[in-house]
Amino acid sequence: MSTARGRILLVCDGNRARSPLAAALFEMALEARGIRSIAVRTAGLRVREAGAPPVEAAVHLARLRGVDLSGHRAKSVNGRTLAGTAIVLTMTESQRRALAHLAPDAVPRTFTLLEVGRLLADAPDEPTTMAGLAVTAHRRRPRVQPAAEAEDVVDPVGAHDRAWRQVYARINDVVRPLVDRLEVRS
Repeated sequence: MSTARGRILLVCDGNRARSPLAAALFEMALEARGIRSIAVRTAGLRVREAGAPPVEAAVHLARLRGVDLSGHRAKSVNGRTLAGTAIVLTMTESQRRALAHLAPDAVPRTFTLLEVGRLLADAPDEPTTMAGLAVTAHRRRPRVQPAAEAEDVVDPVGAHDRAWRQVYARINDVVRPLVDRLEVRS
């Protein structure tokens, strides 16, 4: 069983596309490294129907890449969910701001997925925990050049396959390097 030091929470709006896909990519990368001490969770800020399955396009894209999202069910984020995490990764800057209002104490460990990737891109690459990644990224916020554009993983729901593939690639481009920074503990 993981502790808060080993919990990651991925947040999007409906919790039916981007965050479940990102969670599946994190779980695959963690499994490939033999890391079993980190629990990956998801939630949504604007869940319309709790318990709804992922959108079919997300399920299809994931299946093509060997990932099964069929067991995922949408749930809403709440203060309790946020309190028990080492790091919170949103898909957009507006989601990160919304979480800051919901749980101001979570701000130091809440980032957009793309933001944390940028903040840690040239940080010292010493094995660490998920909580250690959050601390390092937070400390680097005032010292690293801000992004030139919004650090958002756009919502591909209703878009063509190309948009879905781009979302998958953007998420995967951040997930793998983050997981590679983690120390291996089972």
